[in-house]
Amino acid sequence: MTTSVCARILAKIKRSRRIGTVVSGCAERPFASPATAALEFGLSGKPEIYREIAADEAIAVLAAVLQRDMAYDQQIMSAARACALAREFTGCFPAGATRYFTNGTVGSKQTPRSWSPATDATFDTGVIALSNSLSACLWFKDED
Repeated sequence: MTTSVCARILAKIKRSRRIGTVVSGCAERPFASPATAALEFGLSGKPEIYREIAADEAIAVLAAVLQRDMAYDQQIMSAARACALAREFTGCFPAGATRYFTNGTVGSKQTPRSWSPATDATFDTGVIALSNSLSACLWFKDED
């Protein structure tokens, strides 16, 4: 995929999540680490914040924060729509050749349960995707 396709998907997601702030971006290049990419996209560059996750967990993280806000657990969109948007984002990257990173863990209800802050917001989480040809950030910030 190209940055223009990725950018269109990120813009669509940004329009769909009408609560909180969406931090997003894409670059047609690899990054040495998730922390280096995070800095490029306006997040904290502390390496201990980011942990690697599988593609299915990346989808779960994104779907959870697309469906409900982190501060008040208010529904933003249906689970089906949230999952479709999350899959659209991960679909930008080559299967098996992409590494995904996040800053927390997802709880039993697929909502963020613990995290290391990557922004100055009360709540934040998302996914950084790194491949050899395309890298992107899809991050969400909510305030209480």
